[in-house]
Amino acid sequence: MRAANSAVNDRSTGDIADRKRTVTMLVVSAVLFLLFWGPIRIWNFLDYNALLPDSVIVFRGGYYDIKAGLIGFGGLNAALNPLIYPIFNRQYRKACKQLMLCRKKHGSE
Repeated sequence: MRAANSAVNDRSTGDIADRKRTVTMLVVSAVLFLLFWGPIRIWNFLDYNALLPDSVIVFRGGYYDIKAGLIGFGGLNAALNPLIYPIFNRQYRKACKQLMLCRKKHGSE
């Protein structure tokens, strides 16, 4: 009976650890999303409400360069996601490895 309880406790401990890693991954992803996309959202809000400084508005070429740079900076978030997920998720890492090595999962056609 003790062995059965031990197996259940080990499984639930593993489940809790998996959930903690998942929550950590979600928090990291959300924080990075805000850091990378926040500047362009703030820029657009200030621009829409005519709150940008006059020096930026007068120098129109710089205005578009800054805006394009901020959009590109936000796009880096998408480039980082494939690096973040494998760090926190063993199953994702395993699936990526199988995909990159062109291996089929056992039992699939």
